[in-house]
Amino acid sequence: MRTVGLAIIWFISAQAASAKPRFEDFVVSEPPPSELAAPDLATHPVARRFRTVLRRAARRGVTFAGHFTIVEIGCGTSCVSLGIIDRGSGRVFFPDAFVALSFPGLDERPGFQYRRDSRLIVACGDPGEKDKPACRYYEWTGTAAKLIETLPAQRHAGN
Repeated sequence: MRTVGLAIIWFISAQAASAKPRFEDFVVSEPPPSELAAPDLATHPVARRFRTVLRRAARRGVTFAGHFTIVEIGCGTSCVSLGIIDRGSGRVFFPDAFVALSFPGLDERPGFQYRRDSRLIVACGDPGEKDKPACRYYEWTGTAAKLIETLPAQRHAGN
């Protein structure tokens, strides 16, 4: 009987450990600021280079984690980088984890996934084209991306 109980505990633990992080587990309930700050190009060394795309993205309003705007910047075929604007302060972020994510031939939904009401960012692809495709789950802390899980990504047959 004890063996059965231990097996059940092990099974439940294994299931919990292998579960994909969910957007619902990182909910943000704070409302966006009443006035949205424009991107402050002086807050990041490369922000000025991307000033046009940052300003255009800012027009969309809050798109992530309660008071941030996500900026997706193309970097070639099947490649995207991600910037983040804090709409309370205008501070701009380009986390290293989100630079040059390539995603040729992946079975999973490639690129970045995020929600307005969650701090979770899912990045499915191969950052820096290092031939290590995976879906990586990050929690946005407000100033940095904290890796919380990495799950292997499958390529289409023939890739």
